[in-house]
Amino acid sequence: MGNSVDISIQRVLPQPKSRFLVFIRAGDSVEFDYWSESKRRNWDVAISSYGEEELSRQLYAEADYLFMGGLSKMQSFKRFYEAAPQIKAYDAILMLDNDIDIDPDDLANFFELHCEHGFSISQPALSHDSNSNFDLTLRYPMTIYRKTTYVEVMAPCFSQEAINKTIQTFDETISGWGMDLVWPLLVPDKSIGVIDLCVMRHTAPMDAVNGPFYQYLKSIGVHPIIELEGICKKYNIDRFSYPLGNLVVNSQTLHVRFGRPKPKS
Repeated sequence: MGNSVDISIQRVLPQPKSRFLVFIRAGDSVEFDYWSESKRRNWDVAISSYGEEELSRQLYAEADYLFMGGLSKMQSFKRFYEAAPQIKAYDAILMLDNDIDIDPDDLANFFELHCEHGFSISQPALSHDSNSNFDLTLRYPMTIYRKTTYVEVMAPCFSQEAINKTIQTFDETISGWGMDLVWPLLVPDKSIGVIDLCVMRHTAPMDAVNGPFYQYLKSIGVHPIIELEGICKKYNIDRFSYPLGNLVVNSQTLHVRFGRPKPKS
């Protein structure tokens, strides 16, 4: 089915096996093993595939959910969420790009900390050898977690309540650019943050000119910078503003400013 507006569901669980769900957008391979047999595994796996249908069935035989189609990660998740009501039973859903590497124990810890500290939207911290766009999301070694005003679209984790508050943005940009700037405006309790105790690595650099994803966007007439400007205008966002984060150190909250976001254009 490849990339298409609609999706075709190939496999679903009748009900969740675990408390949490890892959702991944992938083509003919997933780079890392998210269906690990780790004794601490507390997540099910959903694959949104834009690869060849029969090959995807073979490659992702261990995935709990498999569907074809969709235009991009967040747009395809919205279609899946609307079509598979059983995924509304998960306590939290982590939506990963295909080039994210995270240790299974860190992943299990991350989900537990996300719920324990009452996050609406969170992400694991990025390792310092990752390809990153914002210094705010890099691991801060002195903290377990930080309350912030930003979580990046490459790996956001949502509570069900947060999904309900933000899902209308998931297809407002097909590239994904800009929607993560909107989410803090739609989650009024401001329970957004980065969990530093759990670290992931973004393995691939972003190539907005020749990268396969950006070549695909070009082929369907999607221009990320135009989408970014459009969504920022719609929600009255200054995309070059400084994200303000709170550090929680020894139970005391410190207010700090991190570096200015690096423009994605």
